[in-house]
Amino acid sequence: MTFAQGLATTLLFAFLSVATAAIASDTRAGPPSGPLGYAELVALHSGFTAFREPALVQGIADHSREAIARKRAVTARFHERLQQMNVAALPRPQQVDWLLVRSLLEHYEFELAVTRPWARDPGFYLDPLLQTAFTELPVEGEALASLRKTLRGVAPTLAAAQRNLDAAAADYADLALRSLERADGVG
Repeated sequence: MTFAQGLATTLLFAFLSVATAAIASDTRAGPPSGPLGYAELVALHSGFTAFREPALVQGIADHSREAIARKRAVTARFHERLQQMNVAALPRPQQVDWLLVRSLLEHYEFELAVTRPWARDPGFYLDPLLQTAFTELPVEGEALASLRKTLRGVAPTLAAAQRNLDAAAADYADLALRSLERADGVG
């Protein structure tokens, strides 16, 4: 998946999350009117952005069941705090910001609960390894240090894949196999 496709998918999920929430919510209730203001929304967004980065174990992102359970619990707390904002009193552009932050939270909740690429998609682990396999050589200096670090991460990445891929989808597995077969451009 290219960067543009990934961005388009993220924006689509964000839009669908907001649209679904708007349809599902009781429109008579109106926006939240809690005690928190725009500054707290900005702080919540900054905290959430930093929080989304996975913790590293042996230099590899931790997507274990325990880590994901913690992520889901903390994301729920972010969502609760978001509902404490006084959105009704904010000017319209700031209300839009609130909706965007809410859509980011809901998209992330959807990823944690439904799409779960670390548990369902072998390509989640394979694609970065294939990129490493086709590194232009020779490399020197900082690029060499980065390559060595990446190579040290291959075994832990494969171990994480073995632990975490407990619900691999057949279509994703087929795509991963196809990537392996055709990665050199010859297959």
